[in-house]
Amino acid sequence: MSIFFLFCIVYVASASEFTTKYIEQSNPLAGASNTLTVNVSSNYDLGEGSVLTISGLTNAVAGSSISLTSGSNDGGGLFWDGSSGPGTGSWSGGTLKLTVYTGATMGAGT
Repeated sequence: MSIFFLFCIVYVASASEFTTKYIEQSNPLAGASNTLTVNVSSNYDLGEGSVLTISGLTNAVAGSSISLTSGSNDGGGLFWDGSSGPGTGSWSGGTLKLTVYTGATMGAGT
């Protein structure tokens, strides 16, 4: 039996602070399909171009651009990978970067 533990570091390139930080995976088995659920809330508005980085996703495999799906607040649509439009994130070497989309703001408390 394989046991897979997921350890992640979440940070943002600004002076803001996260009041909610939660990451969950749908499947702990190595080599199996997996969905990550990320829930963050900041006490500071994250404006256009702000980058949310989730790192430490060791051995995870994804394409260079990944699609984001949203829960009840359409949060995934706030981010983009820099070229594909809203609802995407940039993936490279175990790190997911979510850049706040042009003209968008992730408001404090959301």
